[in-house]
Amino acid sequence: MMPWINSFSCNWLRLCLHIFGILLLVEGNYILGLGHSNRDMAGIDGFSPQDESAIGEALDGVPGSAPEGGVGVDPASWSDYLNELFDPMFDSAVPENVTAVEGHMAHLVCRVNNLGTKTVSWIRHHDTHILTVGSFTYTSDDRFSTLHREGTNEWTLQIKQPIVRDSGLYECQVSTKPVRAYLVQLNIVVPLTVILHGPALHANEGGALNLTCVVAPSPATPEYIFWYHGGEVINYETDGRVSVRVKQENGRTISTLLVAKATLGHNGFYECEPSNAEKANITVHVVKAKPAAMQTSSSTLLQDALDPCLLLPALLFLYHLLMALPNLMT
Repeated sequence: MMPWINSFSCNWLRLCLHIFGILLLVEGNYILGLGHSNRDMAGIDGFSPQDESAIGEALDGVPGSAPEGGVGVDPASWSDYLNELFDPMFDSAVPENVTAVEGHMAHLVCRVNNLGTKTVSWIRHHDTHILTVGSFTYTSDDRFSTLHREGTNEWTLQIKQPIVRDSGLYECQVSTKPVRAYLVQLNIVVPLTVILHGPALHANEGGALNLTCVVAPSPATPEYIFWYHGGEVINYETDGRVSVRVKQENGRTISTLLVAKATLGHNGFYECEPSNAEKANITVHVVKAKPAAMQTSSSTLLQDALDPCLLLPALLFLYHLLMALPNLMT
């Protein structure tokens, strides 16, 4: 059941109990007792002390009731009591701080219980400009309007294509005397899109390729985030080699594109495009792996040269060359 129905039912139950108490009082005091006080009612034929106690409990808290010397209801006190009982009240559970993305619809909710015949208005706080009264718009800016469904207690200010300049306080006012207001702070943000490790990223052929796109600030997950490769949308639902994950944390949206085994075909220009911000891009270079026979380092060559099996013949050859050198010179 809706909250305003519960509140309405509780107020009517309280009112009925109080009216029942007054009826008991009038019945006992003016019909049976003929104007006697509550203390004298115990002597009336058929009226017991328990009846007197029941009337006292029923009247407990009713304004204008007199416990001594007869009972009457002060009309002014009773009117004040009814006004207090059915006074419009704002639902404090409604958010007082709303963040929306520039260019995307913004909604400020105001929930009023016991509105009765009063009227709800939305006013821009910084210039006290009246935006809406009831369901009618009182501004030439047609981006502003009120959403209200008959029979509900919600009056929502809708702002189409909001801009950063629309940020600020807005008042939901009820036409009581004095007027009552509920303030809502609106924050319009412009998200930015960044692909980490850009503008260029190198990956090894056969290794994993991981691209991370961050959208911030992002008060809510975008309706979509598309990834492009070479200008074509990546369909990760049909390509089992590619997976995409999206998560929302700390006021930002993170989309991760993962290729388990990168190939030379994954070279090229990649773009990340969220629905609530401009796209970002990065260039990926997949490096071809060298064959195992060619992966020879200088340290390996030096180690082979110092092999004892090769070193001894080389030394003997050098010795004979030195011994024969004088004969060659003569």
